[in-house]
Amino acid sequence: MPIWTVDTWKIRSGAESHFLQHCSALSPEPLTLFRDLEKPGLFWSPAGWESRDTLKNGEEAFDITLLCSSLRKMYSNTLLT
Repeated sequence: MPIWTVDTWKIRSGAESHFLQHCSALSPEPLTLFRDLEKPGLFWSPAGWESRDTLKNGEEAFDITLLCSSLRKMYSNTLLT
């Protein structure tokens, strides 16, 4: 059964355009982003998965925690909140 997940990205004020230019590094697949019109630094990225097994395999292959940790170090906490 297909399932969906949604990641939430909260970006510091003033860093939104930089995030949009470099967000492709956040996912091995093309990333779809939705932006909150009332909160400009808030983005959502939905992802469809064929099944829970596919999601689990994707999570194991792509460690988002490690990626965010690397981004925080790279940008000295100026991009992600």
